[in-house]
Amino acid sequence: LNDRTLLYRLRRDVGWKMERSFFHTALENDSIQIRRNVEQTHARYQELIHNWQESLQQMRKAQQPVFSVFHVMLPHEPYIYDSSGALIYCSYNTAAGDFIGQVIHTNTLLKNWIRNCLSLQDQRRLLLVVQGDHGYKYEEEDGRFSKESNRILLAVYDSQQQYNQWTEDVNGVNIFRMLLNQYFGQHLPLERTVTVQLRYRN
Repeated sequence: LNDRTLLYRLRRDVGWKMERSFFHTALENDSIQIRRNVEQTHARYQELIHNWQESLQQMRKAQQPVFSVFHVMLPHEPYIYDSSGALIYCSYNTAAGDFIGQVIHTNTLLKNWIRNCLSLQDQRRLLLVVQGDHGYKYEEEDGRFSKESNRILLAVYDSQQQYNQWTEDVNGVNIFRMLLNQYFGQHLPLERTVTVQLRYRN
């Protein structure tokens, strides 16, 4: 019954973002809660990876084109992995020194994901898109700020080597639209490219 309550759903779906707002001091000093949070976050990632692996098996059996999306909050904070994938038991970890380890582990997961996807191309045309959802969020007055740092990662692999539409100025908002229009017979209008710098902190 507890898993149907609003509080449970908020803690499950929003996680540390909610808990840090209301229970910040307690979490910073509660080693049991810290361990629980790290392991719960790790479990969510493992569930996502498991779901993706199941999706891959379904794609192998599908006769029609398949559009599959896999979204994971890595290497986003909190940094819970070192470079080998071992867990770091720390409170909501934003330490710059731990970011690199989490990036290395994320790259390892990504390479494994790509290798598994490439195994499909013997059976069907394969188009892989690796896309970030935002760049690095420096404030404009920060000396490290640049428009380039706000650009998203976009890497594309086409088993038929057709890359004409994948130019450097592709609008990230249009990626799914382009895929659905070209490969799934849709006719979705493309959005014009607009860049807006938003302040995300007070």
